[in-house]
Amino acid sequence: MNFESGKMNFEHHTERDETTGNNIMGLSETRWKGQGDFNWNRYKIIMSGQAEKGRNGVAIMCDRISAYAIMGYDAVSDRIPSIRFRGRKVNITIVQVYAPTSTTSKEEQDNFFIKLQSTIDRTPKGDVIMVIGDFNAKHHKGGDGVTEIR
Repeated sequence: MNFESGKMNFEHHTERDETTGNNIMGLSETRWKGQGDFNWNRYKIIMSGQAEKGRNGVAIMCDRISAYAIMGYDAVSDRIPSIRFRGRKVNITIVQVYAPTSTTSKEEQDNFFIKLQSTIDRTPKGDVIMVIGDFNAKHHKGGDGVTEIR
């Protein structure tokens, strides 16, 4: 995998995903500009980034078969996109997140969680909701040896 910001080489992941049967993958910190979708090899990528700066950015990548089941998507922000898939018995909404770190302002953190809750609340009743991604959680081992998530 190429770890240069904004440039990705998915070869390792796509080979592995073909063998494990994983058809959908969430991507965080892509740093891609703009919002929309595009096809890449045998995959459809739905992306949501900032208009100007190459900062943050999230995407959901799915194989062509899964792409046929896409009913719609919402590029909520440069930290949250959601995609709705048609299912056999129930529809599925996947929300990919890239949460701000604890070093960002309280206002930015609050805005992120407000947008995430709003996205979940707008999901049609009866859909299965999957929230995936990077919540930037920190873990800390206390004096009693117990690990806490903060």
